Amino acid sequence: MFAETALVTGANGNPEYSAELDDNGSDTEVAREDVKEDNEDGEEDNEAGIEEGEREEKEDEKEDEKEDEKEDEKEDEKEDEKEEEEKDDGKEDGKDENEAGVEEGEKEEKEDEIEDEKEEEKDDGKEDGKEENETGEEAINEAEELGIREEEKSENLNEETEENVADEEEKADNIGDNETAVTVDIKKIPVVFVIGGPGSGKGTQCEKIVKKYGFTHLSSGDLLRAEVASGSERGQKLTEIMEKGELVPLDTVLSLMKEAMQSKAATSKGFLIDGYPRELEQGVRFEKEVAPAKFVLCFNVSDETMTQRLLGRAITSGRVDDNEETIKKRLKTFHDVTQPVIDHYNSKGKVKMIEAEGSADSIFEMVDKVFEEEGISPSKDCFGKVIFVVGGPGSGKGTQCDLIVKKYGYTHLSSGDLLRAEVESGSERGKKLTEIMQRGELVSLDTVLELLKEAMLRKVASSKGFLIDGYPRELDQGVRFEKEICSPQFVLYFEVSDETMTKRLLGRAETSGRADDNAETIKKRLVTFHDITRPVIDHYTKQQKVKRVSAEGGKDEVFAQVEKIFDEAAATEKALKNAKVVFVIGGPGSGKGTQCANIVKDYGFCHLSSGDLLRDEVKSGSDRGQRLNAIMEKGELVPMEEVLGLLKDAVVNNLTKTSCFLIDGYPRELEQGLRFEAEIVPCSNVIYFQVSDATMTSRLLERGKNSGRVDDNEATIKKRLLTFHNQTKPVIDHYKKLGKVQEISAEKGIDDVYVEVKQFMDSKKW
Repeated sequence: MFAETALVTGANGNPEYSAELDDNGSDTEVAREDVKEDNEDGEEDNEAGIEEGEREEKEDEKEDEKEDEKEDEKEDEKEDEKEEEEKDDGKEDGKDENEAGVEEGEKEEKEDEIEDEKEEEKDDGKEDGKEENETGEEAINEAEELGIREEEKSENLNEETEENVADEEEKADNIGDNETAVTVDIKKIPVVFVIGGPGSGKGTQCEKIVKKYGFTHLSSGDLLRAEVASGSERGQKLTEIMEKGELVPLDTVLSLMKEAMQSKAATSKGFLIDGYPRELEQGVRFEKEVAPAKFVLCFNVSDETMTQRLLGRAITSGRVDDNEETIKKRLKTFHDVTQPVIDHYNSKGKVKMIEAEGSADSIFEMVDKVFEEEGISPSKDCFGKVIFVVGGPGSGKGTQCDLIVKKYGYTHLSSGDLLRAEVESGSERGKKLTEIMQRGELVSLDTVLELLKEAMLRKVASSKGFLIDGYPRELDQGVRFEKEICSPQFVLYFEVSDETMTKRLLGRAETSGRADDNAETIKKRLVTFHDITRPVIDHYTKQQKVKRVSAEGGKDEVFAQVEKIFDEAAATEKALKNAKVVFVIGGPGSGKGTQCANIVKDYGFCHLSSGDLLRDEVKSGSDRGQRLNAIMEKGELVPMEEVLGLLKDAVVNNLTKTSCFLIDGYPRELEQGLRFEAEIVPCSNVIYFQVSDATMTSRLLERGKNSGRVDDNEATIKKRLLTFHNQTKPVIDHYKKLGKVQEISAEKGIDDVYVEVKQFMDSKKW
């Protein structure tokens, strides 16, 4: 741990940092949210600092290029190995493009080709279906008992001229030649300086901004500590400087900030530079050498309030600097060094002053307004956990929602309540709603979604999740919600018999006086509920998202079931946070299956393939397996939701054995990767086995001599490779921008390729 990092002016007039090692751990987090502040010299209390794994990623350096030349006496052996690899790999990879119903994004096939190739593939499947390195997609194509129809991925390839095909292949062969990750210009990403005295509550506000707007929160103190803890050469030099009581140059601090920003630029919506600049020169240098500040968020709190908050913190913190005399000095120092900064940016019209005397939520309302005025929109990923709550009239779901709110801190939203509140507000929109309802017309779905989204945005910074009560009432509502807001974590469905619901509603009628609480009306309401709800439940059941609760018993008995669902979901979410997923991509004949097997053996990864998972699920005879079998027997594509459900279950079920996973041959299209990361876990890296089309063609043709497969001919191989490149390029480009792609040349023999794989694997902490 470090004590406070003091900023002073060096001999050359430039501001510099000094930090000392602190053995007493005084730099701990403050217990109370509204008083999380910096140490005496202005060092921040590490609110929402840089994530620990980031520094490890920055340390990883590319290994030197492998020597191509080997000893002469080993050449014959390597040639034998290469021939063996070409045969084995071909058996595995040739099926990658023939997934029947596995990848929902694949192009529809021409029906005449399906029927011709189906009969030929049945015989081939008997020979190739048992190969050790199959990823599972081939097995599905070849499994006669499943009746699965082979589908080509490219719809219009026969319309291509030979010249166009050749041109496209030449372009595809060059994909990934430049192994340098695409970088994002950090000067184009919003940067906000955050200034506030000790006890101003700016740390709490930064956390809310991060959650709602997707910004990255950076603190110079956090970066210095992280660099030292990393053990890097620079970190060791920093340790020496600080142990001698010398000053850390501003140049070093600026370098750390710039590197941190560049590492997050591809995924961050903006940067909060916390407690910075403390002196004018810092701000000037930062804007000149790193990026311009969009505005300065300044939290204004009286010295009396900050003193009171810090003294309150002292009761639990035990910090020696939380006493009135020291606090007084700290506040004076803060004002002396900060006022010139505020004056400078005020003259440029960049200071956004926030009166921060009130509650955290009321202060954030002002922060929200500033971001809105500056044209900064909430992040699309800001809503967090969303749960649809479905149940008929009298199912007791309202009571259960109240219990969930009380125990788990969710926000309970009902479209009906929101509509009534809008009408009662007397707003222009409320008046229009009144007119619509008085005419007996239905309120448009657009309006309902608008009200829901606004309510969620108001609460998102402080809510642990949302219960969307009585929604969706029909399938289109759910589909639109997912498209325009976000996907639900799951659907909580309270199942109750019509008899029980009728009995409950009639009992309520004795005291409610509601005109619709009579037997005839209740019967109609229940029929309507079942008619419109069944498609909703069927839709989300296919996605494995429906959590059914038998709600026939008392509220405590029912809530015990609800608790189990929420607790299991929380445990799964926690476990998934620790999971490390590597996408493995390579064309047919690239040898990725063989390399995956080596990684599993040496590093204990779990190797998953969507094709294998589909085949196993069908063979299991489960309800889902029967449903998938029916889909594939009809020659239809398996929806992406089904594939994602299988992958998620497989990851979760194997978390007790390992936290590291290879997802083989996935994603084939960018949308698959984005959905996987949004609904399961972000990938750590992408291993891309790069092989020239000439080599892959040679390997597949060699396989064709023995396999008898109709698709192991030069014309078909050319089409398959073109399809692979066209689908894969957007995937590789996307993950390159995130700095996650590791390209590995797979032109050599198995062992030579694995040397490079091993270098990459050893450079990471799995």
